[in-house]
This record gives sequence, structure tokens and C-alpha cells, in this order.
Amino acid sequence: MHQMRSHQEVDIHSKPYRQLLAFSLSALAVLPGASPSLLDDLVHEQLLVLGFPDVLDTQGCLQGRAGSGNQAMFVAIFLLHGRKHLGLDTQAHINTWTNQHLEHMNQFGFWGKASGITHLQFQNGYHQHEVLEYLGVENPRPDQNSLEAVSSLADTQGHFAPSPWRRR
Repeated sequence: MHQMRSHQEVDIHSKPYRQLLAFSLSALAVLPGASPSLLDDLVHEQLLVLGFPDVLDTQGCLQGRAGSGNQAMFVAIFLLHGRKHLGLDTQAHINTWTNQHLEHMNQFGFWGKASGITHLQFQNGYHQHEVLEYLGVENPRPDQNSLEAVSSLADTQGHFAPSPWRRR
């Protein structure tokens, strides 16, 4: 059984820590001769402290809170790694992750208030959509709604920065 390590100087719940861990898993997956399994203990530790499925609510993932798209992606990455590399049966949690995201999607296919799309929804939602695509889950919202909503965020040069002076 894996044992929790003491991290006195590192907050293992923080976005920077989880972001580095997720990036490292990706790097190890593509580097010749390396394996993401090198980080199994750290991923197992994350699975123990996540508090899934409540983490999606507490981090604001289903409400579109700033930074929550990354957290949703980290949760999915750790669950998928647990299934593939740790031999854990995380499929029910992956299904819950997927179903909760689909249930809380607004009419634009993102998360957050349904009154109109914002840069925040687009930026956060990108991460969740990457996971949904990886899982082979189709967006249940009409593509046209999403395309028009995202297109409305572009400035006159086709950039998606939220600066109001560059808007159409």
C-alpha cells in the first residue's frame, strides 16, 4: 500500500504542484525510454487527497470559476493514470467526471453563467473539452452555438485576449 509523504514546503493541493505533476506525466509519456509510471506514487497520493467527486464542486469546475478548468483536467489525468498505470478501477469516477461535466454545461457548451459567453468560460472550458475529446465524448450542445459564441470573443485580428480595446 502506498504511504502519504510529508511535504512541508509543497502544497500538494495547489494548482502549481498539480500542473507540474500533470505536465511531467505527459513529458514522461512521450520521452524515449521514460515512463509516466515513475510518478505513480505522486499520482496515487493525489488520488487519495482529491476528495473526488466533491473536488469538482469545491474547486468550482462545474460553475466555471477561474482556474477550475485546469483543476478539472488534473483530476481527469490522475484518474486516467490510476486506471492505466496503477491498475486501479477508476472507471466509475471517470464516468462521474464526464456525466457531471455534461450535466452542468451551459447552452454554449462551457461552464458558468448561461447569460453569455465570457473569455473565462472559453479559457476554462478548453481544458475540460480536451479531456472529453480524449475520452471520445461528443459535446451534446449544438456545434453552431459553441462556434458562434467563441467566435464572438475574437478581436479584429482574430486574437482571443480579453482586452476590451481590441474587441470588434
